[in-house]
Amino acid sequence: MASTYSNLGIELIGTGEQAGSWGTTTNDNFQYIIDNAIVGYKLVTLTTAGTSGSPNTLNVAPGAASDGQNRVIEVYSASDLGATCFLQITPTTFAGYYIIRNSLAGSRSLRIFQGAYVALNSVLLVNGYDAIIRCDGAGTPKVTNIFNNIQGSTFSGTATTATTANTAYTALALTITNNTSSGSTVYPTWVDNTSGSGSPYISSTKLSFVPSTGVLTATSFSGAGTGLTGTAASLTAGTATNATNATNATNATNATNATNTAITNDISTSSTVYPTWVTTDVGNIPQYVSTTKLSFVPSTGVLTATAFSGDGSALNNINATNAVNTTYTTITDNTSSSSTVYLTWVSANTGNLSQTVSSTKLSFVPSTGVLSATGFAGALNGTVGATTPSTGKFTTLALSAPSLVNATNYSVAATDVSLRFTTTACTVALPAAASFPGRILYLNNVTAILVTSGSANVIPLGSNTTGTAILAATAGKFAMIQSDGSNWITMMAN
Repeated sequence: MASTYSNLGIELIGTGEQAGSWGTTTNDNFQYIIDNAIVGYKLVTLTTAGTSGSPNTLNVAPGAASDGQNRVIEVYSASDLGATCFLQITPTTFAGYYIIRNSLAGSRSLRIFQGAYVALNSVLLVNGYDAIIRCDGAGTPKVTNIFNNIQGSTFSGTATTATTANTAYTALALTITNNTSSGSTVYPTWVDNTSGSGSPYISSTKLSFVPSTGVLTATSFSGAGTGLTGTAASLTAGTATNATNATNATNATNATNATNTAITNDISTSSTVYPTWVTTDVGNIPQYVSTTKLSFVPSTGVLTATAFSGDGSALNNINATNAVNTTYTTITDNTSSSSTVYLTWVSANTGNLSQTVSSTKLSFVPSTGVLSATGFAGALNGTVGATTPSTGKFTTLALSAPSLVNATNYSVAATDVSLRFTTTACTVALPAAASFPGRILYLNNVTAILVTSGSANVIPLGSNTTGTAILAATAGKFAMIQSDGSNWITMMAN
């Protein structure tokens, strides 16, 4: 039968086991394990505080000497580890007790637990004190301080040795004195858990009380305030977080710091309500409304006022009918309307002016793009054309100057009219004929070089067949080509 191990890790030698080494195992059991379990002392040195999820460990090893088999444990650190230290007793199934002393540097507390960390199943041992710690080794292991529950008829000693209240974790009853006369400031205490043992705390700069005046001072207050009674005049600090239940706060004069009120998002009310305002930006002052001047309907979002001021640059979706100083208006791209519309203008280039039209002189049809006017003046640049040309003449027609090309490849620019090629045979990328119906280009070669199109989109003289040839490799060759909306047609050449 194989050997097994006791709760303390003592090897229980099985029948027929340990032949030739039975005495060594037995000596180890008595010398290291049993002896340490009764009177053993171990100084356990921590080098890191650890956390509840990654703690330091005190282990009970099976069949071998280990720190966790000693009865008295002193936990020590050479320097301040910066936080409360965590010590986990392993394995989870170990059941027993220790006398543990906290000798950590920097007055750091020690949190002792077994298994997964649960605050209520652990013990907080303050610095410089001893405790008898019991481990139950159960399914959800719990570590307790045996001193937390002591029963006896009498205890001796003097209370002067209890220098702090940290040792009296389970003092369920304290002597209470009614103090209404002290004029000095005192500080309410609290604990950080709802059951078990815990240390009391104060916050001297955040919460204080003067018994003789009954004044409680805090940096803020929260909650519905349903349990608050008395007059608001006695609240000298804090913020009125929720004013919903201050049913009698008709006059806020005494609510010294009523910074906040309860806000409800209302987008359903169809009746008219009235925005409020105050007369200055400091102090405690009444709120006002102006029922005939400013109103709002939550369900529609309509705000009504007798007038608005400012440049309106941040206002969106405004109807400009009555907007005297409207800098911007909503623009819609309309290319489908077949009815005639009229372009607007103003009489000056500054100020707030009325817009004007001239219905018999200037008009436009969005669906056709036709702009009609009785005449034009000034320089005319760009493409000129019409479905049905009108009679007339240009006194001056200015075109782009000829461009000299010396490259193996050239893309015709939007402003090109005349191109001269020299030195290097060139492949020309002509504009898409469909994009420029009627456009004319003039081309000639200065030297004996070949000029061709990069696409088969050129129709030569005396043919209807498209090709790439534009100019033969002979100096002085020229051609005039024109787009018919599909290809480039050679209209003149030599």
